[in-house]
Amino acid sequence: MEQVSFAWTALPSLKLRGLGTPLAEPIDYYVLRMSWVTGWSVNQLATLMQDDREEGFGPLRPSCHIFGHRREAQISAFEQLSGNPDLRYGTLWVLKEVLNTKGLYRQTGVPRRWCPVCYQKWDNDTDWEPLVWSIPYVSCCPTHGCDLVNACPSCGKEQSRDTALGLRLRCESCDAPLGGEGTKTERAKFYDWVDQEILKLVAFCSTPGEQLVPADTLLQFAEEFENHARSKGILQKVRRCLGMQRGEAFNRSISLSALINFSALLGVSVIDLLSRPKEAMSAPLLDLWDGFHWLCDPFAEKNDAVRAARWLAKKVLARRGRWYIPSMRVLTKDIGVSASRLKAFDPESYGAYIDAYLKQCRPATRYTRGVAFAAARNEIEDQNPTNCTHSRMWWLPHHVEKVAPVNLEDAYYASYGAIVYWRLLAHAKSHAQGAVAAKEDIRWTESAQTGIAA
Repeated sequence: MEQVSFAWTALPSLKLRGLGTPLAEPIDYYVLRMSWVTGWSVNQLATLMQDDREEGFGPLRPSCHIFGHRREAQISAFEQLSGNPDLRYGTLWVLKEVLNTKGLYRQTGVPRRWCPVCYQKWDNDTDWEPLVWSIPYVSCCPTHGCDLVNACPSCGKEQSRDTALGLRLRCESCDAPLGGEGTKTERAKFYDWVDQEILKLVAFCSTPGEQLVPADTLLQFAEEFENHARSKGILQKVRRCLGMQRGEAFNRSISLSALINFSALLGVSVIDLLSRPKEAMSAPLLDLWDGFHWLCDPFAEKNDAVRAARWLAKKVLARRGRWYIPSMRVLTKDIGVSASRLKAFDPESYGAYIDAYLKQCRPATRYTRGVAFAAARNEIEDQNPTNCTHSRMWWLPHHVEKVAPVNLEDAYYASYGAIVYWRLLAHAKSHAQGAVAAKEDIRWTESAQTGIAA
């Protein structure tokens, strides 16, 4: 996409705000401003920007982080119509050769997010919604430090990204104001680092004249990275956490979360990784440093069942001792979430559980203990989990030995494993269904390191 200078323009020559800063204006908000100035709807402007060769396609809504031929053609057309050759810098265009859009938006689109304090003091003539609000891994307002929100505080309804500027400060459903005092959620320090890295990345991508990051950037450090990870014995863990299959090369475009995880593992900034990959590879591989958390699905709600599944998997691993642990299929079915969803949400926890399950005993023994575990579950499922202790249910292995039928050793490991699992499952379900679900992510992330959360 070449930059061109224009002498005359069909649309007002509005400037993109905040270029070269962490608070750069995204192109979709710029189009809303253009709509505000011209009186044309966003759909009309999108139709105006449409390539003649795309006749038959509906108008493409402007977006700051979805790439492709149609999107680039749209931006080029808008640059020409507005006389502004820098509109591409209101997107993540600079990263299009190395970054894919996985994790940047959900299937139903990108929800609008905002800072309540910003909205409370808003002036349409001077303020704009920065691009970082559209990146779901950023959790706090860079200006005020409060949580970014995506729903009306009065009725809970999500707000459209395309709402006209004059109507954006009030709820589309109940007309309540969307501004307010704001709240600050406790979170792990790692997420503060993530916010800062993304702010630097946005400033980098929004700098006029910045060229595309070459597609071979990942190739430049891939081999050395693999060597580092292999020498520490964590190559497969790294692959799993980056969403890569065994044997897959580190040379394809990656998600933003994977890019940040790469940087965290190496202890370098995302910008250094992109602009000086070979130098970045001279840093030691830090493995999982204290306070590190793999970035997960940013669209999972606080009471999403996948969080309960992740919590349960971590707890079972932390408390398993010598006892049998059930398969991932059993665990996810009990919580009511698919195994693939948990894998996508937290590949590290998923992979660690799979490894522990497969390594706990030989395949034939694992099968036998699985049968015994099911028999034990069937016996205790009507019991109050609080009363299910090893001392109170000392008789369970002998009962399972008779009804399964299995030998006493397998019945012993499976029965006591079932008791531990049954108690943890009850707590996991209470997290997903009760008031504890409202507790913040830091509890879900870190509670497996200690006892059962209250």
